[in-house]
Amino acid sequence: MKDALRAVRSVAAATALELASQPETLLLLITGLVLTTLIPLLHFHDFGEPGRIVRDGGLAYQLVIGTVLAAFSVSRSIHAELENGTALAALSKPISRGAFLAGKWLGVMAVILRFWAATLATTIVATRISPRFETFEDGTMGYLSDPTAQSMLLLIPALSMLVAGMLHNRRHARFPLIATKLMTILSLAALAVTILFNRHWHFAPSFSNVGLNIATASYPILLAIAAVAAFSAALSTALPASAVMAAAAAIVAAGLSWDAVTAAHHALGILPIPNIQSLWMADAIANGGSVPMRQLAVATIHALSLAAFALVCGSAALNCRDVN
Repeated sequence: MKDALRAVRSVAAATALELASQPETLLLLITGLVLTTLIPLLHFHDFGEPGRIVRDGGLAYQLVIGTVLAAFSVSRSIHAELENGTALAALSKPISRGAFLAGKWLGVMAVILRFWAATLATTIVATRISPRFETFEDGTMGYLSDPTAQSMLLLIPALSMLVAGMLHNRRHARFPLIATKLMTILSLAALAVTILFNRHWHFAPSFSNVGLNIATASYPILLAIAAVAAFSAALSTALPASAVMAAAAAIVAAGLSWDAVTAAHHALGILPIPNIQSLWMADAIANGGSVPMRQLAVATIHALSLAAFALVCGSAALNCRDVN
């Protein structure tokens, strides 16, 4: 048992390091951060709640870009290695194919977790940036935004790449790896700063300075991505990257329209695919609300059970395949 866990950890660590060093991972992270940061600039209506369009937009980017990152990372890590023979080096050691697949999934999830943390922090800060009708310091009333926080978010990708470029030039550090780490750290630092200062930028530490309840709606999205990554891992044992990407998109589309699809075709209700519609909980946090812990626990069991099922199926498929 200890040897199996050690093997899983080794595969996961190697996979996470390899994927975090890929330019595609960096580009997808930059895309998620920049698009989320720019939403407040296109804020023309609050839909009855200040910051709602920013919050929902940020969560949507998390799901879409996170799914692309998961499917791409899994197919690159599994199918490509099976095709070029790299996986043979790992499978020739005393490691089961199930442990190999589980380690690959955990390594991908380590990269996804970094992406999720950075985009969640950016979404929370971006929601604070959106204009709100408030009372100014001189007693007048009007719409108040937070251009300082927005400038801070816009600087994060540029500053991260600048520092990563300098380290790559002087110490030959891996540019994408350093840049993604810095973006995650700086995004979390930006969130910490906005907790310490209010919208007038007076030092007034309070969790009410930001909408931390967004995390309760973002966590189920992480679970949905984890389940999609597990299904993509299972499919990557037999299908090329393009087919895996298409299948992941189909799974997300079916999961988002779960009620409509199963209402029309009752037999589809028993399919073991993530009910992403039930994992989209943005409406539950409207007007300062939060997702109940019991609902989050049920979502965790649902997503992880499906992920385990997918990995078991993928392990069985991998056992039936000759690895050259």
